[in-house]
Amino acid sequence: MINYVSFIGIGFIIGILSGLFGVGGGFLLVPLLNAVFNIPYNIAIGSSLCQMVGTSSAASLKHKGYGNIVVNQDDESLLKTVVDFCLYFINPINSTSLIGSVEVPSN
Repeated sequence: MINYVSFIGIGFIIGILSGLFGVGGGFLLVPLLNAVFNIPYNIAIGSSLCQMVGTSSAASLKHKGYGNIVVNQDDESLLKTVVDFCLYFINPINSTSLIGSVEVPSN
């Protein structure tokens, strides 16, 4: 059975340490998930990457609100490419550029 309190506790500790030292928590999160919870490294790395996407997205939105990010056509094209790439992995069979700039041929 999964002990959610342990997950939350380790996440809290990693967050505190990351904030104190000004570093990302991935280098702590991945080994702890493997050592403490016996989660395979590929799943632990994927979990760490998902956490980074959320943190990076929130920080980018905050900086856009401050006016530090200027969106132009190139940035929109890059965003569309990233979204297309993610959608391809969600549904690779029927995926051909659902949003924009880069086509991913279906098999």
